[in-house]
Amino acid sequence: MTETIKECSPQQANTLKEQGWALIDVRSFGEWSSVHAQDAKNLPLDQISEDALAKMAGSCKQLLLICNS
Repeated sequence: MTETIKECSPQQANTLKEQGWALIDVRSFGEWSSVHAQDAKNLPLDQISEDALAKMAGSCKQLLLICNS
């Protein structure tokens, strides 16, 4: 089953992370470097592919993509 979450608070994101979701930050490396969620991995939007997402997610089946807007 696929769950779609359009928007969530930082607290909700933390809860999802604790439930095993992978946090993928799609902002540029510079934006990610300045501040990012704990345990979030950086995969800039212009580098996203199905293979890249699978590699970043590892064994996690659910992904939460983090952006600036």
